[in-house]
Amino acid sequence: MVAGRRLDADANLESLFLGLAELREDDWTAAVVGDGPARAEFERTAADLRIDDRVRFVGDVSREERIALYRGAHTFVHTARREQFATELMWALACGCVGVVEYQSDSAAHELVEGRERGFRATSSEEIADAVVAAREYGRRTVDESMARYDRERVLSDLLDCYRELGAGL
Repeated sequence: MVAGRRLDADANLESLFLGLAELREDDWTAAVVGDGPARAEFERTAADLRIDDRVRFVGDVSREERIALYRGAHTFVHTARREQFATELMWALACGCVGVVEYQSDSAAHELVEGRERGFRATSSEEIADAVVAAREYGRRTVDESMARYDRERVLSDLLDCYRELGAGL
């Protein structure tokens, strides 16, 4: 599994790590993509929970490396407290990951998994653990065409069409 974003206080990786600690007896590994001022704190938390041997912090890697990680992963877990648009989650879903999102009132990330067969919403570390286990029922993918609607060119085209329609009505 993988998680990714700027590692600041809002990243809230504690929720993910507590959920993973509950799955200590299971076979899993996790990669954390990103860097930031809270990285050392998250590394200590993983060590304190005795899961640091299974959690790899890969740092702030290129988009190509992130895509490779997401395509190689089965599940992407997003726990951030604040996120206007969960770009890394979107990339991971487009790369075929099953999405697990911890609901946060100041984050829009849950909207990317709402109504998706390969998506789970959670409200606690226990629910994150349950969702990670449930996600195993889904096969691996390296692409999810349903995410094409978020393609940069498609979004720009849709916006231009909207502006043209609005302008024609004036």
